Formats: sequence, structure tokens, C-alpha cells
Amino acid sequence: HEPPRCPYRTPAAEDLGDFAPHARTSAAEPAAFTFIELFAGIGGFRVALAALGGRCVFASEVDPFARGSYAANHCGERPAGDITQIDASSVPAHDVLAAGFPCQPFSFSGKRGGLGDPRGALFLEIVRLARAHQPKALLLENVRGLESHDGGRTLAIILRELEGCGYCARHA
Repeated sequence: HEPPRCPYRTPAAEDLGDFAPHARTSAAEPAAFTFIELFAGIGGFRVALAALGGRCVFASEVDPFARGSYAANHCGERPAGDITQIDASSVPAHDVLAAGFPCQPFSFSGKRGGLGDPRGALFLEIVRLARAHQPKALLLENVRGLESHDGGRTLAIILRELEGCGYCARHA
């Protein structure tokens, strides 16, 4: 899925945060695995995966306040901005793609617009990067209400999309 592009508008420059290619160094400590964190919030997946020996090579978050908290929590590393504006080739290779994609469209506490809600459609950004990079594993945050949303059809679509990328997907 590629977001529509207006032929009359100059595309916005990619905001790669502190994960821009010039900011990454090869002198980093060896890691058991590498990972990226999409819709990163303040970096919860990063805390867990780093504790398991992983090294974050890219993070993306659109909310400016969450980006500031992320940087404060993770040695000043500011996540990249809007993932829809970042070319897949600008995201480094990684072993694990972790994502806490926006939950409001699926949650009981939201309006439950599902994949038709622009925030729900951000799931397709996960699919875009998974297709482009084929990481060994995907780790996606669950949200209360996703399993029952639209009679279970939304979850079925999500699992089918992931399987279409070559993954054995399951809901837990």
C-alpha cells in the first residue's frame, strides 16, 4: 500500500529523526538481533526487546510529545516522524518489526472505525515495510476489542495480510 501522492505537490522531506543513516554507526555493540519500532509511542517495545539483547535500528512516531518522551527515555534518540512519508529503503534492515499500531479504531473505548479509519489503515504501513524488508518476525500489539471488531472480520483481514507477506500469523 502506497499513500496517494499529489503530482502538483512536492513531497515532504523524510524526517528520519536520530535514525538517519549518518547517525547510525557500525561501532555499536553486537546484538542478538536488530529491530525497528513503528508507532513507537514512548518506546515500550524498545525497553522489552533491548532487555532481550536486541538493538533498535529505527523507530517512528508521529506524536511530538511522545517523540520527546521517547528521546528522554532512550539516550536522546529522537524517533523518525510520520512513517507514511518515509520510503522503505530509508528504513534499515532488521530482524524484528515491532509495532503498536493505533488502537483507537479497534478498541471498545474508540469509535471502532476499523481499517476504514485513517488510523486503522496505518496497519498497511506495517505490511508495506514487512514486504520490503522481510524481517524474521513481526510483533504487533494487541488491543482489547480487535478480536471481536466487525464480527472478527477485521482480525481475519489483518492475519490474511500478514500471511500474504509470507508470515505464519496468529493472534494470542
